[in-house]
Amino acid sequence: MKTITEESLKSLSSSKSFDRGMDLFQHGAVYDASNQGQQLSGKCIGSSERFYQQVVHLAEDGLSNAYCTCPYDWGGLCKHIIALVLTYIHDPDEFVDVAGIKAQLLELDQETLADILIQSVDSKSEGYDWLQKTIQDSIIISSPAKSPEGGSIKMSFYETRVNNILDYVEERYGPEDYWIMLDATMALEEIQEAACDFLEGNEAQTALEILTILFSEVAGRYGHFADLDDLWTDFLYSLAYPLVEAILISDLSEPEMSAYRQRLINPVKKLSLYGFEDLKIILYVMEADWAENPCRDFLEANPVARDILIKARLNIFVRRQGFEEYLAYSLEEGEYVLHSLMLIQLEKYSEAFQAAQNYLLKGYDILRVAEALKAVGQLREAIRLAEKGIRLEENDPQLHIWLGGIWEDQGQNDRAIKVYRAAFEIKPNYPLFKKLKALYGETWDGVKGLLIAALEVSVDSSVMLDVYLSEMEWDRAIQIANQAKNWQYPMIEKVADRVLSFRPEWVIQVSQEQADILIQKSSRKSYARAASWLAKAKQAYVVLGNEAAWETYLVGIKSTYHRRRALLSELEMLDHV
Repeated sequence: MKTITEESLKSLSSSKSFDRGMDLFQHGAVYDASNQGQQLSGKCIGSSERFYQQVVHLAEDGLSNAYCTCPYDWGGLCKHIIALVLTYIHDPDEFVDVAGIKAQLLELDQETLADILIQSVDSKSEGYDWLQKTIQDSIIISSPAKSPEGGSIKMSFYETRVNNILDYVEERYGPEDYWIMLDATMALEEIQEAACDFLEGNEAQTALEILTILFSEVAGRYGHFADLDDLWTDFLYSLAYPLVEAILISDLSEPEMSAYRQRLINPVKKLSLYGFEDLKIILYVMEADWAENPCRDFLEANPVARDILIKARLNIFVRRQGFEEYLAYSLEEGEYVLHSLMLIQLEKYSEAFQAAQNYLLKGYDILRVAEALKAVGQLREAIRLAEKGIRLEENDPQLHIWLGGIWEDQGQNDRAIKVYRAAFEIKPNYPLFKKLKALYGETWDGVKGLLIAALEVSVDSSVMLDVYLSEMEWDRAIQIANQAKNWQYPMIEKVADRVLSFRPEWVIQVSQEQADILIQKSSRKSYARAASWLAKAKQAYVVLGNEAAWETYLVGIKSTYHRRRALLSELEMLDHV
């Protein structure tokens, strides 16, 4: 799973939403939580509903998207999503690993699986109704790609299948509509993949028919319900690429092409009313005089349409083994990365290197070509290209890091340090800080201050905290912790754990403050966390050699809250710490 911090979560929400999400988390409002790859899902106790359902997709730098069934729509993440992610950060064991369960089930035989399912159904009221509905929905969502006879493809089968999926959405659209939309989109994508398989197998007209059905039917229903997370918008754009390719490569007569255009003209015009102007490229490439009048003004004004057309034509050149045409067209249209990568595929390494040297002006693009050259054993050219890339105005820290890794592998640490330092200056971060520390070795103290100064003006406090703790800058770490708010208690706790032996007085103070806040929440979960903080305070008293002061403090706490049995039960556990 990807990682996310409270700092990055806070930046995606209002302070009020974050505080309320923290409160839900601390009161154990999240349940039925699971993770599957980069996706988190769960339920959170609601106010106007018994519960709300959340789904969160993680990315390298935090969240790629998140959805909750609550009505919140006032900017940033809602409190329920915050509660789910906080639970993942601090109580990951609360999440069931769906992939792990699936792997276990796949190892079981059919009879054992049936027994488990029957026991599960028997244990639920309305269990058999649930099972029957699930089986029916599964039949709607998945079907074989070919007709039962195994012969020619029946297009009515695909039309029925697509409409069944769309009906499935309309009939069940409600409070948990995101899940329905997600399931339906995945099912539609399976049909798209089937069409692309026909395209790959040189059955372009079969692919065109399936894609026309798919595009027309989905476009016809567009606007009937909310397009959550742009699931269907993205799907329609993804359809346009193989659809345009299938139109261009199919050997259709003028009447046949005209018939397809008539089927697609209304769906495209309808979508243009929703802002899908780029999808008019589907109609343009079906016009009889398109080759002589290639709608250049339209393409210049609509870059996505231009990209759809270019990618379609390049794919056709590949299918027809027209590699020279591919190279000429990619060069003409400024697709320099694809041009260079094709030269590498054709084993024209010197030409690929020269093309990349001449045309690529962005570090990310150079990285793609350099990686491809290295993969085919052209390390010298890959390095030369990367060295040019790191000197560009629009460079990429990842290119520096990639080149630094090569220098490290070759034992050229001075060169590695140079490019890592450059990457650090572009985008300071803690992993690069650690890497540089290891490479500098005995000379580290001479450059540490410069790197820390760069970090202090460039990154958030959680990164600075890792740096200060790794460098044993205890007082500076404490300063960050003192500036943290109560809901940032994991940051405070991280400092307390590290400085306990060095700054016990501060640990006692902050541990007692955090314990007091948690005790006021009056829940068993908050009492357990309060006791955990007090265990730190006890250890700090021991470091000071002042166990008597601890006993006095503990007696006072028990006296103040003598009516809270759950709390007293947790405090009794401290005798064994």
